[in-house]
Amino acid sequence: MLMHAHVLESFARYVAPELGWVPATEGPATGYTREELSAYGV
Repeated sequence: MLMHAHVLESFARYVAPELGWVPATEGPATGYTREELSAYGV
């Protein structure tokens, strides 16, 4: 179990920021608008 926690922590610390991920504690949540979702039938 400890190995999984280390992998997740490493991903969150090093990989995710390179992919443009921002923690919820550092900014507002962003995503698709209602109009964009309805255009895709969601």
